[in-house]
Amino acid sequence: MSRLLTRKLFSSIKPNFSRSLATAQSSQNATVPQHILDSVEVSWAQMTEPQREELREQLAEIQKQDWSKLSIKEKRAAYYVAFGPHGPRAPFPKYTREVFFGTGATLLAAVLLFLAFTLSLALLLIL
Repeated sequence: MSRLLTRKLFSSIKPNFSRSLATAQSSQNATVPQHILDSVEVSWAQMTEPQREELREQLAEIQKQDWSKLSIKEKRAAYYVAFGPHGPRAPFPKYTREVFFGTGATLLAAVLLFLAFTLSLALLLIL
């Protein structure tokens, strides 16, 4: 009885194993074009969203391999796509001068309005 159970178990595992082996072999064949790997920082900004998603998927497949077998360019591209200065990590524009002078002008206007109001109130009380 245990032999029959074992045969059924292994016969159900065998097709799944061959399917996963085929998937693993196809994932090793996923390659990113060399011109994109050479300048991923420049080409990322020029890509459309579907192209970016395809590149993410290709790099995810490449990263499933042994990392010691990946080239430096593949590692650099994977790092840039994951952690590069794009999307929510894009740097903010520099508006420090405008903010500084705008805040100063607003404070000066508020002080001048306060002084004008208090002086006019003082003049009314004196007269």
